[in-house]
Amino acid sequence: MKTMKKYVKKTGKIRVYFHQMASHRERQKDTVIHAPTNIIPLSPLKRKENLDNIGVFNKLQKKTMRNRLEKIILPLVPLLHVDRMPPMHSKADYVYTWSTIPLGCRKPFIIEVDNPYTLTYYNYRSFQLYKPIIRRVLLSPDCHKVVCMSEACRLQMIKELGQGVGKKCVVSYPFMKWLGSKKRINYGEPVRFLFVGLKFDIKGGKEALKAFSECKNRNTVLDVVGNVDSKYIEKYRHDKRIRFLGLIPRKELFRKVFPEHDVLLFPTLHESFGLVALEALSFGLGIITTNTYALSELVKHGFNGYLMKNPYMEESRFDTGKETEKGKIAKGTMKFSEVTRYTLDEFEKRNLIRERFSKKLFFETKKAIEAALKNHVNWRRNARQVFASQFTEKKWKENFSRIFKYDAQTRL
Repeated sequence: MKTMKKYVKKTGKIRVYFHQMASHRERQKDTVIHAPTNIIPLSPLKRKENLDNIGVFNKLQKKTMRNRLEKIILPLVPLLHVDRMPPMHSKADYVYTWSTIPLGCRKPFIIEVDNPYTLTYYNYRSFQLYKPIIRRVLLSPDCHKVVCMSEACRLQMIKELGQGVGKKCVVSYPFMKWLGSKKRINYGEPVRFLFVGLKFDIKGGKEALKAFSECKNRNTVLDVVGNVDSKYIEKYRHDKRIRFLGLIPRKELFRKVFPEHDVLLFPTLHESFGLVALEALSFGLGIITTNTYALSELVKHGFNGYLMKNPYMEESRFDTGKETEKGKIAKGTMKFSEVTRYTLDEFEKRNLIRERFSKKLFFETKKAIEAALKNHVNWRRNARQVFASQFTEKKWKENFSRIFKYDAQTRL
């Protein structure tokens, strides 16, 4: 610890071992690539594999023996997400992991989570079993911080593990650059809607297609990105306003697709964050979505989009209890649909098998589309303001640096 103190004071740099895994996606790798200049990653990106959404989807769809076993075992066998740290980590000042409790760790560690249950492979029942162990690990002096991807995640951590763990929780949204422009804000052109979703039913795809098809405005377009069943393509093939683009890599989405659209149509039923909504926001799109988990932090109803209620989950109410700069606790409440206690498969079995089509979501989506046709220009203009308030690259780097600076200035 003394050596660490001397090094940080002398150089102003903080050495961080980022515990990367082959299964990690862009958002984890972006953390390492775009780390602030005062942070030295001791685990540079070495793997060529860079899974985007399509890569993950294709990997999950492969009917390998391992995938079959995982689908059977993970829901039944209580597993805690742990991993042994390699010798390299001992040269760092901090160890940073994603949803993993580090074993044999000799340094202060930081764990990033998108919801509490990632620590037990998204298994709610396993989490309840291991809760005393998880609480003890996170309250230990070795655990420096718990980084939550959203305010929804922070509030749920407090609900599950108590205020003691809550004091260690900080919110750090995924890294994202502002990529928007005023290019698409043109009166008279077709209003371009975009749907992006690999799990078509879970993302509200059926309801979105029917709602859009019943829209009477002919000066509009809906582009659908994802693995859509052929029966839906056949059903809506006569509506020339609807185009099915299939699976598109993230780079192509960023380069060609997002810049040419006005509104993201995303009536999703289950999310742990909803990264596609943040991506759309970074391009200055208006957003139609549900109040599922963190999405209410990205969309201000009537300002930069339209926020609908999740038809299958009641809203939970949380006391935010944020600490102000003067050290006082500011009272406030936040409401969202707390869906993460169910895995995608569990949610589907619990709701979608019984009710294949949600009329409530369909009618709400139809109203949202009508609102977008009237307000999409204002929504797009306001998207920049929402993004600037908490999602800019500068704010991300400031927040991320603060995670480590706090310890360097006080505990050391």
